[in-house]
Amino acid sequence: MHRTFGQCCRVSAEGLNWWWPAPIGTKNIESVEEIREMKLGFAEEGRTISPAILLQEAQMIAGDLNLVDVPLVVQYRIKNLQDFLFKVSDPGETIITRGDTDIAPDRPEGRTLKDATEAALRLVVGQRSIDDVLTENKTQVQEDTLSLLQEILDNYEAGIEITAVLLQRIGTRRFPGCEPRPPRQRYPDQPGGGVRAGYHPQGPG
Repeated sequence: MHRTFGQCCRVSAEGLNWWWPAPIGTKNIESVEEIREMKLGFAEEGRTISPAILLQEAQMIAGDLNLVDVPLVVQYRIKNLQDFLFKVSDPGETIITRGDTDIAPDRPEGRTLKDATEAALRLVVGQRSIDDVLTENKTQVQEDTLSLLQEILDNYEAGIEITAVLLQRIGTRRFPGCEPRPPRQRYPDQPGGGVRAGYHPQGPG
């Protein structure tokens, strides 16, 4: 993209493209075909990110009140360079929280993309049981998250196209206070009668 005095003037394709030198003209060189990735809730081996940050990103409550850790990978590309560079004010991301590279301010692939992804994923997971997320409808969870995330980014005019949402290894934890009750068994001297929770006819051993 070629700019004059900071204002957008022309988007050019690959090849030789002359433009005014600084300080009159500036250029932003970006690949609109490159598929980029953002990881949420996990880090590749050798990357240093605080476990507390990763847990905060990945942990959410499913529709049946189970705690579930849902790390994922978002693949995306730039679909509108002018929107990507000028429409969203973003604080950026640092390698401390991103894990792979710094994201400069005012690029929507920083905090904007991460927050939108978390919002979309939490809404989709919160409407489904843990079995849906783990196995039964995992593919549908990915598709619904992609669709909702794309809708959010389009509303922001972020200039980003989501090409894939890929759930990684999912972990589960039961929400405190929702543990299953112990089995209820009948008194041996009252056939068909009362029951007592946790009763062991042969003793606790």
